[in-house]
Amino acid sequence: MWRLSIVLVGLVLVTTSCLQHNDSETDQVNAQEEKVTLTILTNIDWMADGVYQQLFHEYQKKSGNHIQVQVVPGGQRFEEIVTAKIATQDYPDLLLYIPTKSYIEQLQPQKNFVDLSNEPYVTYINPEVRKLYGNLRGKTYGIPMSGIFVNGVFYNKDVFRKADITDIPETWEAFIEACERIKSIGVTPIYESGGDKWPLIQFSLMGFSSNLKDKPEIIDQLHAGELTFSGLEPFRELLYKQLELKDKGYVNKNLFSGTYSESLSLLASGKVGMIFQSDFIIPQLKRNNPEAEIGIFPFPNGENRVVTYSFPYELFILNQTQHLTQAKEFVSFLTQAETLGQYYMLRRMVPAWSSIETDLDPILTEVGPYIHDGLTQFGLSELTDTTLWTGDFPSLLIDMLAEEKTPEDVLQALDMLFEQGRRL
Repeated sequence: MWRLSIVLVGLVLVTTSCLQHNDSETDQVNAQEEKVTLTILTNIDWMADGVYQQLFHEYQKKSGNHIQVQVVPGGQRFEEIVTAKIATQDYPDLLLYIPTKSYIEQLQPQKNFVDLSNEPYVTYINPEVRKLYGNLRGKTYGIPMSGIFVNGVFYNKDVFRKADITDIPETWEAFIEACERIKSIGVTPIYESGGDKWPLIQFSLMGFSSNLKDKPEIIDQLHAGELTFSGLEPFRELLYKQLELKDKGYVNKNLFSGTYSESLSLLASGKVGMIFQSDFIIPQLKRNNPEAEIGIFPFPNGENRVVTYSFPYELFILNQTQHLTQAKEFVSFLTQAETLGQYYMLRRMVPAWSSIETDLDPILTEVGPYIHDGLTQFGLSELTDTTLWTGDFPSLLIDMLAEEKTPEDVLQALDMLFEQGRRL
């Protein structure tokens, strides 16, 4: 009987549960080979829809090896626990993690991650994904284990019908009018998760994508110190627009204690009209209310509307693993066309691999034409590649929304923090 263990990890082991399968399901395996247990450390939220478990079970059947998944809480605690475990040499065999360069560098990849640059499957990674994620100083350490995530304004279609909103808002003026209509029927137009902080960054980062699409040189200018956030008028306007939504009473009253989990529950139930989020929320929305009609549209930037992309989850092998051969075989299995096809059939996303084609989830139907026509853009946080977006920026937004800081204060703080990081 092969078992896929799911272990909840805080800073200490908390609980264990198993998915069990009969021996009759197991492919014939070579009894002479050493069978091992491979541990994977990851975010509990990333395992919630059961898709990875299905793929891991297939590997167990084929190899006879056992997969133990160690899950930790999401949000900032995920990053803190992973960093602490690596620092204390409490190593898993593999890590499913955030693949941006700034996050990888914190974990000392030259010391802790296996260089996968010469593995044959690397050439099939989407070139832009390979350029931006999972690599550092010319070496590839991470392998995409999800699709490219799509960010936008998720909305409840039933709420829009009740509010007599017949057209998707394409301009800021139309968006404000939609908020007013939703508010008039007694529904909260927008939910912001100030209690968890990190969701607050979605608004301005996806809103700025149109500017990056139009002027990609902005990123190089920021990195060279030739441009500051205070000098980016469109970014300043976005901060004022986010404040405008709160001042006009369009956001939830529990803004400062609101949670990511509650935002999904209320959107699915129709008690909230819209949230700014990424399509990794789709499985949870469907669990919350399978009957809910949910759609997504790009940030309402008028004629310059684009769909914002963000990083896929990526898998890393730890140098300290005692089972390097099996770990590499496991990654190779996950990157086979058959396995990738199974994944994208279960999670219909924008593929992170050049060799894969898939249908998008029905919820993404309205942004499909943008994706097809190349009206997409990786976000500001992806391209500037600094941890300040998930570190300091959410707290600055909290202070701004609480009127303890002005948008100008936020911009000046961003300038200082980005400059400090640029000089390191």
